[in-house]
Amino acid sequence: IGTFVTAKMLAIRKKRVKKTDERIEIVSSMLQGIKIAKLNNYEENYKEKIVEARNLELKLLSQEMAIWALSLTITVLSPLLATAATFSVYVLVDEDNILTAAKTFSVLILFAALRFPINYAARFMGKAAQAMSAMERIAAFLKREAKYEDGEQQKKLQKKLNNDDQVDDVSAPLVLQKAAFRQGFVSESMDGDDESNKPSSSASTFHVSE
Repeated sequence: IGTFVTAKMLAIRKKRVKKTDERIEIVSSMLQGIKIAKLNNYEENYKEKIVEARNLELKLLSQEMAIWALSLTITVLSPLLATAATFSVYVLVDEDNILTAAKTFSVLILFAALRFPINYAARFMGKAAQAMSAMERIAAFLKREAKYEDGEQQKKLQKKLNNDDQVDDVSAPLVLQKAAFRQGFVSESMDGDDESNKPSSSASTFHVSE
């Protein structure tokens, strides 16, 4: 029973999580384009999509909670049913079997001790189904490949570079070739003695030759 309940809850939860993702995606797209939605009066369209996704999500959620409630009911009633079945079988198997106070209370104490772990077994199965679903989603996210820059752009940039002046990271946003950097004094490539061309002592300049 526990295996069936866990598998059923896990299957329903997977479907419900997909509907939850769809609803969140619709809400996010609406919030990102809220200005366009207000200007073009798209609120009702977004509302209908959100309500539809939410209704499907609630339908699957009700199924999941119904199975969980059934599991809790079974686990609560199982000690009582087990106690009644034990006494009935003990008496019916042999006429000489007589229920005395010592035997009866011993069995009741035993089933009372088992009631606590049995009651929490249903909660554990529900939490286990949720944990398994969450672990699968996290594993699928972590297995995704990292998104890099467009390969075509890298190839075009590589073609523009000379063979002798290639850089290690062709995806860099800025590439300087034959660059000379100066700090605190005038670059030799600057012509003239005009004071306006001279940087201050704290200035940093660079010059890129053709």
